[in-house]
Amino acid sequence: SLRAPFLMKRVSDKQKERNKDKAENTRLLHAFFKEIWDEREDMEGACYCFETGVKLDGFRYRGNTCCYDHVLEKSKYPQYAMLSCNIVILHPDTHTLKGINLDKVPKLKKYREELLSLHYENKLL
Repeated sequence: SLRAPFLMKRVSDKQKERNKDKAENTRLLHAFFKEIWDEREDMEGACYCFETGVKLDGFRYRGNTCCYDHVLEKSKYPQYAMLSCNIVILHPDTHTLKGINLDKVPKLKKYREELLSLHYENKLL
């Protein structure tokens, strides 16, 4: 059913502030991803999938957030969300595969274990 405009749910000032903060954090993260691409790209502006080595053209993939993976998930390890060694560039299909089964991406799984080891030794930051 359609709601009349006057029946729309009011968003609290506190929620508006949270939404504004989340949008700003997302903007910063996306800018960070592009910086990572720029640091890692080859002379043609391409990067390569960390897992498969597949070439990813910059014009198609640089702005695609599905190509960037937090090796240590930002939900569990928010302190590493903006740490460049915690970000790898993946083909979107490989990124999806990681989400389904980490065992299907052995290079990434090994790298994750290395980062976890550094985390537990307090050597990652």
